[in-house]
Amino acid sequence: MEDVNHKYDDIIGLPHHVSEKRRQMTMLERAGQFSAFEALTGLDERMDETARLTDSRLEPDDERSARIDTCLQYLADNAADKPEVRVVYYAADQYKSGGAYLTCAGQFKRIDEYTASLVLTDGSVIPIHDIWDISVKGPVIT
Repeated sequence: MEDVNHKYDDIIGLPHHVSEKRRQMTMLERAGQFSAFEALTGLDERMDETARLTDSRLEPDDERSARIDTCLQYLADNAADKPEVRVVYYAADQYKSGGAYLTCAGQFKRIDEYTASLVLTDGSVIPIHDIWDISVKGPVIT
């Protein structure tokens, strides 16, 4: 039992139509018509975001907290000298739980008591409670 549809037998052997008014598209141009269609738009970006790793916030022990406080006090006392400082701090991720530890270096400007932040001369603002490590080179002589 053969179920063959002979509906198009009369045109199946005809040559492909070629327009006399328009040039024939290249294979690349034809493919380009469909490249904008992506059934899963944004899937690659979402997969990359899901695969991106974040760190957990570490809690400093008493010794580390005391060292950070000592450095902050030194900076406050010597703000006029604009000492060089290197700070490792935790930055929470905007899109998922966790974050990353970042390093910032520059000249100390001041401690903003209102926001409890360390401010550098380049405009960087680092919340004091996010500081994991801090080191001071000493006063900069100008």
